[in-house]
Amino acid sequence: LSKSNTALALYLLSTTVFDLGTDGQKSLFQNLTGFTFQRSALYSVLPPVAEAYTVYVNTSQFKQSLHVPPNVQLDSLRPKVALMLSKDFFTDIQEKLRSALDYQNILLYTGQVDALFPSTNFRKYFSTLKWTKKKEFEKAERNTWSTCGDPHGVSGYIESITNFSYAVVLRAGHHTTLDEPSSVYHL
Repeated sequence: LSKSNTALALYLLSTTVFDLGTDGQKSLFQNLTGFTFQRSALYSVLPPVAEAYTVYVNTSQFKQSLHVPPNVQLDSLRPKVALMLSKDFFTDIQEKLRSALDYQNILLYTGQVDALFPSTNFRKYFSTLKWTKKKEFEKAERNTWSTCGDPHGVSGYIESITNFSYAVVLRAGHHTTLDEPSSVYHL
């Protein structure tokens, strides 16, 4: 389905998983869980700080400072943009990722409770991907890391090899920088 009709596949994703519904239409995920904000298992609704941010970036003063037309509303075009990028959802990027993992310095981090892209799925994916440093990564130790003054002690877990580090940020969902800004900054 995804290769033959990406628009239909995206529509099915939007009605089951993503919150891209229009006119108040809820996704299957939202109907089953009661969550109106499904990017993180931490919140069932949009966090107040995110709502405050949305209000702020929609002020005329903020828009004027960035030369954004006054009639543009943040996030109003998200469903349309997702539709325009629908083919990208189903594009195989394994070769590009392999090349990046082999030749670039990469830090990849995910939130521990990301409901859209669970951290455990990333780890499984790296074990199936055929890349030159796969065995080295499989042998890498999983270590804890922390930030100076973190009241929780441990900030996350990290596995590192020569040019690649994979970190799981504790107490963070899909928007890790919103949930744990200090932890991400210190990575």
